[in-house]
Amino acid sequence: DLLNVDFASLTGVKVDYAIASGSLNYRLNENMDLYLEEFIKKYSKKVNLGLLFNLLSTKVDYMQDYHMHYDPKNVESIVLKYFEKCHIFQNYGLYEFTIQGIK
Repeated sequence: DLLNVDFASLTGVKVDYAIASGSLNYRLNENMDLYLEEFIKKYSKKVNLGLLFNLLSTKVDYMQDYHMHYDPKNVESIVLKYFEKCHIFQNYGLYEFTIQGIK
C-alpha cells in the first residue's frame, strides 16, 4: 500500500520503504545538516527495509539562498550511521542526487 500522509507524525507504524522527494531542498532553519540527520535517524526507526530521498547537490553552477545544497559524501557518512548500506545515484543529469539507505 502507498501512504500519502504526514508519516513522521504517525506512531506505531512501520513500512518497508519510505520515500521523500524534494522535501529537504528548502532551507527551513539555521542548521539544516542537523535537521537532515534527525530526519534520517527518525525514518531509520520507521522503515523495515530502506529509505530513499533526494537532495540538491553542492556540485552546481549557482545556489539560491532559500535552497539547501548538500555534499553527497557528507550525506553518505550520515546515512551509514543509521543504515547498513548507502547508495548514491547522481548520474541522471540534474543538480541533485538520490540516496538509498538500506538496512
